[in-house]
Amino acid sequence: MQTLRVSIILAIGCLLLPASGQQLTWQIEVIDAMGGGKYPAMQVDKLGNVHAGYLSEGQHELRYAFWDRHLNRWFTMKVDDHCGGFVSMVLDSQQHPHISYPTWTGQLRYAHFDGTAWKVESIPVPSKMIEYYTSITLDSKDKPAISYYEVLKKASADFALHLRVVKFNGQYWELSTVDTTPGSGKFNAMSPGRDDSMHMAYSNVKVENASLRYARWNGTSWQPRILEGAGAPLDAHSVNITVGTEDIPHITYTSAGRYIKYATIRNGKWQLEAVDVIGKESFPDRNGIALDEAGNPYISYYDANSGTLKVAHREKGKWFAETVDKDFAGFTPALQISAGEIVILYYDSGTDSLKCARRSLQQDGGAVTAPRVDRQAGL
Repeated sequence: MQTLRVSIILAIGCLLLPASGQQLTWQIEVIDAMGGGKYPAMQVDKLGNVHAGYLSEGQHELRYAFWDRHLNRWFTMKVDDHCGGFVSMVLDSQQHPHISYPTWTGQLRYAHFDGTAWKVESIPVPSKMIEYYTSITLDSKDKPAISYYEVLKKASADFALHLRVVKFNGQYWELSTVDTTPGSGKFNAMSPGRDDSMHMAYSNVKVENASLRYARWNGTSWQPRILEGAGAPLDAHSVNITVGTEDIPHITYTSAGRYIKYATIRNGKWQLEAVDVIGKESFPDRNGIALDEAGNPYISYYDANSGTLKVAHREKGKWFAETVDKDFAGFTPALQISAGEIVILYYDSGTDSLKCARRSLQQDGGAVTAPRVDRQAGL
């Protein structure tokens, strides 16, 4: 396990005057009214259509939503009735969705659309209990790899608490352990890199090991390292990652229950930045992250204290935050940027519904604020 020195940049901001008189306009619609909507995962395909997977908790259903850009209409359906949440999605070269998720009984499940119908299978891994986050990615030949948090091994009653990845090689599923340190992987996210490499961001949640961690698959093994929390344990939840065109990872996470953070590599070194401070995290939340065409990061996150969904973006070295929705709508917001538009899918706890918010990127520079971050917060 490597421990890196990183530069921590504190965004100590104040209220900014708007660059113009315009107000940011979000178009918000309900996708699945009273149909659940927790833990949504989303991808925008090459044609501009939107694909989403999410949980209908009361029915243990994995549900799928599709937005047809020509019809400007959402369609929803049930895919499986064994879903336990923490959905992850990716699209293959044919723009067909692949989804990973744990079942409500603690097994690992995989669903994909083959162009005609949904195919659903349980992945044969040597685990008795799998919980919390899963993440899925595909290699250049559309073969899936799925990360998961192993709580109990089949052969043992002792807690394992390991982050593992199972990858289909064309004939069978191959298993690897990303990080053997107990507590690693409860919050994990995976993104593909160059030459079929994989990037993983995750947290360790054991008190003595609490930290933000990162690992990269080089084709033969995982190379894990601690980004924040070595020597001084740090809670890191709501982890997510995306990888840019230069094969550079961009990570978002929430630390100490209140601080939205961002980590990336600049000039060959990891740098960590405080983005915003919220009243309270909603456990077990998951932030969203995406890059615009210029490589600027956008992060979606939920403040459980005020019940507001927010988005922050980095522009000219500063972070700007805006409110998207309120009234306790915004849990586990999935974020994508496509064709000059920001798209967010999220759960509205008040109505038990899946919602979608959109706005044009051209509105950036409007009435937004730079977040204040408390220097005494242990950042």
